[in-house]
Amino acid sequence: MTRPKMNSERASHRLAEISALADEVAEEICPGTGRVDPFEIAAHLSIPVLAGNYRNAFDGLLEFRGGEFYIYYDAERLGGPDNSRVRFTVAHELGHWYIDEHRECLKQGVKPHGSWTGFVSDNAVEREADCFAAHLLMPRSRFSPKACAIGPNLKEIFELAQEFDVSRTSCVVRYVNSNVYACAVVLVSPENRISWICTSKILADRVYPTVRPGVLDNATGTLGRIARANADPDFGIHDGPVDASTWFRYADGSRDEELFEEVVSLGRFGTLIFLSTEE
Repeated sequence: MTRPKMNSERASHRLAEISALADEVAEEICPGTGRVDPFEIAAHLSIPVLAGNYRNAFDGLLEFRGGEFYIYYDAERLGGPDNSRVRFTVAHELGHWYIDEHRECLKQGVKPHGSWTGFVSDNAVEREADCFAAHLLMPRSRFSPKACAIGPNLKEIFELAQEFDVSRTSCVVRYVNSNVYACAVVLVSPENRISWICTSKILADRVYPTVRPGVLDNATGTLGRIARANADPDFGIHDGPVDASTWFRYADGSRDEELFEEVVSLGRFGTLIFLSTEE
């Protein structure tokens, strides 16, 4: 499944629609204030969820076969049904079912493809399903009040991830997109390349959302924190100040300001960097 490229305004509008859809599903099938169970939602839809060893071919996959839908996830790679990455993967595949264009493609005979979940894919279809999964597991009515009640720092956001039983990466992305503080999150690959950056509208309006080309080539403070985080991943969060102009274009001169940078290792998935205007 592929989608034609959209301009940023149309893409943002579409993601807002997908977010609202996920919120509605969560409130309808898993109402209340507790955690959302993607397995319960799959059962509600009569979609079997099949764990197995799929030899690292994918994290998850939605298949339409014989007039029925099936969800698969690689338990050997991800773990058991209570693992936060499994929960996100099943929610992601539910996104492929709930998003009309995704579901109809499969029903029309488009060959299914395996998903790599957790905001690691550049494919627009996969990013849409990731967006759905994040809002399904952290619906607005439950997440937003708690996001507003904590400070913009990884320690408290990671505690929120535990409360919602989701991965740290998905919770940080959801927090940034909730737009309660001026902040951003960056995923850096194991090769020290920027995989993606997600910026809150508040921060984007202050220092522009465009990242400087080759930012990691010269950001010595950031590179030092990345190196320390990867050398000792059990240590936790490495932090320090950084100028906005280090990261963002058009943040020079009067638009420049000091940001607070927190870096944590994600092991084989790379490094997570959180930027905020508050220490």
